[in-house]
Amino acid sequence: MITINNLVKLVEDVVGKKAVIQYGPPDLADMRSNWADVSKAREILDWEPQYAMRAGIEKLVEWYNAERDCAKDILTP
Repeated sequence: MITINNLVKLVEDVVGKKAVIQYGPPDLADMRSNWADVSKAREILDWEPQYAMRAGIEKLVEWYNAERDCAKDILTP
């Protein structure tokens, strides 16, 4: 299991920068927990994840850095 705080620490480690974290009241649409499980995909489709969490974050950061010119135009709240 990984928490949001652990995920933030992982991203900080991969990126090499400290995040500015602001806590606030939860939004009604926020999920309190997620018990995602890939065992059914593994069983039915013989599927396995290609990357562990850290390696996936590293690939995401690598992609973002390579595509910064396009990614800068993506609007986020």
